[in-house]
Amino acid sequence: MSEGYEHQDAMLFASWGIDMIKVDACATAETAEVLMARWLTELNGTGRPILFSNCRNGCLNDDEGADMQWQPWCTDTVNMWRTSHDIKATWASFLANLDTLKGRGTYGKPGSWNDPDILEVGVGEFVWDGTDAARNANRAHFSMWCMTSSPLLAGNDQRGAPEGLTSVLTNPKAISINQEYAGNAGDLLTVFNSSAVSTSTSTGMLEIWLKPLPNDRVALALLNREADRTAAPASITLELADLDPRFFGLGSTDLALGTCVAEDVWDSTTSTVNNQHTAEVPPSGVVLLVLSQCTAS
Repeated sequence: MSEGYEHQDAMLFASWGIDMIKVDACATAETAEVLMARWLTELNGTGRPILFSNCRNGCLNDDEGADMQWQPWCTDTVNMWRTSHDIKATWASFLANLDTLKGRGTYGKPGSWNDPDILEVGVGEFVWDGTDAARNANRAHFSMWCMTSSPLLAGNDQRGAPEGLTSVLTNPKAISINQEYAGNAGDLLTVFNSSAVSTSTSTGMLEIWLKPLPNDRVALALLNREADRTAAPASITLELADLDPRFFGLGSTDLALGTCVAEDVWDSTTSTVNNQHTAEVPPSGVVLLVLSQCTAS
C-alpha cells in the first residue's frame, strides 16, 4: 500500500503507461474511504485514463468484518470493487463469489462494477478436458459473470489455450450481454419479483438470473448449481408472467398469455416461448437466453 505516497506512485505508474491499478489497503492507518478518495484524486490528476480497481476495501458483501462491507461511497470513488473472498478454481468458490452479487444489481452501472474476482475459466476444477461436463461448467462460470456485468478478466494461460475454451471466453453474444446496460447490472429473478413462481428450490440448487437489456430485451440465465457432474439434468421452468412487461416495452400488460422469441446463446438456436419455457439444465451448467419481440395476447 502506498499510504502517504499516492501522488508519486500514481505519476510513476502513469509514466509507465499502465491502464489499470488495483489498490489494496493492508495495515493502513486511515479508513478505506479516505484512502480510495485520495487515490481517485491522484489518478485523475495524472491526465491518463486509468481503470481504478478497489481490492476488498469497504465494499464487500460477504461474511467478513462489518467495517469491510458495502458503503455508499464505493460507486462514486472507484470503477470496480471486490465483493467477496479471493476466488479459487473450484465450483464451490465460484458459487460463493457469485452469491455475493445477489441483491447488488442496482449498484452496478457503466463505469462502476461489482467485482466477484477474476474468471477461473479453464483453471483447476474448470480445466478444459474436452468433455461435456467441462464445457458446461466453463460456460456456466462465464455466463454468470456476463449476466452480472462483472469484469471479464481471464485467469487462465492464454498461450496455447484449447480452441473450445477460447470459444467460451470470446463468445460475442455472451460478451454483449455483459457490456449492455438498461438500468440494472443483473440479479436474481426473485430480486426483481419476490412473488415469482418460476422454478426454484428450498436448497437454492436451481436459480434464474435476469438482466434487462436495451431495445426491449432481457437476458436470463437458468443455473443448475449441482456440483456432482454425474447427476441427472434438472428441469428449470421460466414463467413469462414473472417478468416485468416494462422490460419489453409493454407497459402494464400481463405476459402470462404472451409470447416471446428466445435465443439460446450457447446453442445458437431460436424458438418461440408461449407462457413458459422449460429447459433441461445439466449439473454445473447453465442455459443462457435472450428474450425479445415479446407480445401479449
